Amino acid sequence: PNMFGPQAIYPVQTTINNSAELTFLWKYDQKFDFKEPVVVVNDMAGKQLTSKKISPQSGRLNASFAELKLSAGKKYSWNFASNEKGKITAKSGRLNFTVISPADKQRLDADVAKVRALNMSEDGKKFLIAQLYYRQQMLDAMVRELLPLWETNRTEAVKKLLNYGYLRMGQTEEAKKYQ
Repeated sequence: PNMFGPQAIYPVQTTINNSAELTFLWKYDQKFDFKEPVVVVNDMAGKQLTSKKISPQSGRLNASFAELKLSAGKKYSWNFASNEKGKITAKSGRLNFTVISPADKQRLDADVAKVRALNMSEDGKKFLIAQLYYRQQMLDAMVRELLPLWETNRTEAVKKLLNYGYLRMGQTEEAKKYQ
């Protein structure tokens, strides 16, 4: 449990797809110690792009890329804050993420298609695709690709990648499962 409020789950230290919508996720263990909670999105220069009111208990915020003012190929951060009478006060550290660039996304899609076309086991394909996501630092996608593989093929390599992915994204409880 986090004594200071919510624990961020996603996106943290990962590269995300450039899609129409982003879902911020957090674990809510304790009462927020501030009023009017918001999620604040900043560019890497620290300039606030937007703030969105949240319901702490929901554990999620869905917002469009347009609302968040996100662009492909750029790095951002987000954090929890309070908006008391229009004054934004940070209540957590900043959590970094990157939106994949169009060129990197095109290269990734082409590489994934090549792997899917290989004449090899589905487990082998999943492992190779996970490594492609790793190369792009798309850690959440890497973990999603590896979890079903872990159920059928509990190798040390898969275990280490799951541990690494969860640790880098700040999900220490999940990471412990793969130590």
